[in-house]
Amino acid sequence: MTKAEDAKLTGYINQLVDKARSVVRDVDPANDMTLLRFTLKRHEILVAPGKNFRIIVLQEINKSEEGAKPT
Repeated sequence: MTKAEDAKLTGYINQLVDKARSVVRDVDPANDMTLLRFTLKRHEILVAPGKNFRIIVLQEINKSEEGAKPT
């Protein structure tokens, strides 16, 4: 992945996290989102938003594990 693609993806993820966090607070103002996890065709993305930072993990899905049943 190039730096330009990284920057573009990070921008989209940040927008999605802001919207998801807003939805969680609308449903229950006492709660806050601590982890967002979603899967795309080739990647799994995990986001842990903090007060002053966000940890974003982009993990490539192993094709040999696709469709494999968990044990």
